[in-house]
Amino acid sequence: MYARPSTAQRGQTAVKETAAQLIVNFWGVRGSVPTPTAANQRYGGNTVCVEMLLGEQRIIFDGGTGIVGLGRHLQQQYQPDNAINAAEDEARHSAHIFFTHTQWDRIQGFPFFQPAFIPGNHFCMYGGTAPNGASSNTALPIKCSSPTFLCRYKTCAPT
Repeated sequence: MYARPSTAQRGQTAVKETAAQLIVNFWGVRGSVPTPTAANQRYGGNTVCVEMLLGEQRIIFDGGTGIVGLGRHLQQQYQPDNAINAAEDEARHSAHIFFTHTQWDRIQGFPFFQPAFIPGNHFCMYGGTAPNGASSNTALPIKCSSPTFLCRYKTCAPT
């Protein structure tokens, strides 16, 4: 917000406050079943994942199949000049991830979110508790474990 200096303030430096830019990216907007077909290219075929950027802060809502594309995008954004820089700058991705609920369409992409596999990245995850007591803290490890998934959740989980 910028206020024009009054006559009493003339001669003083006017201060301009700049607001952080808000950017919203829809990486997935579908319901229960991903449908990445040519017929769905206009709006996309991935299940729900919305990214909000507010200045330097990244907020992610839901981890449907759209989060896989977001992960690829984040990995492409960072291209280290050499191995030394890569080792020094390991913690290059951080975000707050909010799970609205833990049905498959909201979490099925999370195990394939590449930045979650890289040591040093930091993701704070949040989710509510269902009437039966289940939460993202209990549902994600159960759904992302043997026999339904390749690796243990702790191996895949961000630090």
